[in-house]
Amino acid sequence: MITPARMRSTIRGGMAELRRSMLVQTQYRANMAIWTVASVLQIVVYLSVWRAVAEATGSTGGYSPSTFAGYFLVLLIVREFTYSWTPYMLADEVRSGRLSTRLMRPLHPIVQLCADMVAHRIQSVTLLVPIAVILAFVFDASVDLRPWALVAALVVLPLAALVRLLVDSLFALCSMWLVRIDGIRNMYYLVLLLLGGQFAPIDVLPDWLRTIALALPFYWTLGYPTELLVGRASIGDVWLGIAVLVAWSVATLAILQPAWRASTRAYEAVGT
Repeated sequence: MITPARMRSTIRGGMAELRRSMLVQTQYRANMAIWTVASVLQIVVYLSVWRAVAEATGSTGGYSPSTFAGYFLVLLIVREFTYSWTPYMLADEVRSGRLSTRLMRPLHPIVQLCADMVAHRIQSVTLLVPIAVILAFVFDASVDLRPWALVAALVVLPLAALVRLLVDSLFALCSMWLVRIDGIRNMYYLVLLLLGGQFAPIDVLPDWLRTIALALPFYWTLGYPTELLVGRASIGDVWLGIAVLVAWSVATLAILQPAWRASTRAYEAVGT
């Protein structure tokens, strides 16, 4: 059970870990630059493909060439803000045995990993925003950003990041039982790529696939915040989006707590 005292202790510990992570991240500027270039190139490929499709057909899924460009450039920022690497990091910690050291600390290992991710995001988003602005001029991007949507994003984006972290952490617990999860992790990210709105807006998907996307958390953590910021979501949809994200965060947190206890009992500190 999470008590107020334990919550305060976790917050204080998380902030201390965040400060430490910020100092560490500043030492890996070359790694940050490589990661940023890779992120931009991937999005530019998707943007170019769908922009070419829209130029050939006039409009696809209600998107024109310029609105496709706007969607993917906003997606670049949203994806970076909500990205979680627990399926990679936790699996690596299990395989190497480093998780044993984290388990001995008073702070929950997922909170420690979360602090690392936040420290990375603060710097990576700072780099990506000016790049996205430059690319917006290059690709003649069109974004209908409304003031109410920007305010709503202040609530939606942190919720989306939380849900993504919880869902990814729940999936990452498979590594406690299977040790190597490379194959199923690749399948997991393939589903996220298709149904999250990263490969393409879900409006261009077939109706049956779009229905599945709306029933899973991936679209709500990536595609929906992007559509909100580019003007594709109505003000009435905001409450639905927030309600869905809150519901997913409560559900995954309720499952994650007993799943974590069961997984740590199965953990065998494999080592390399």
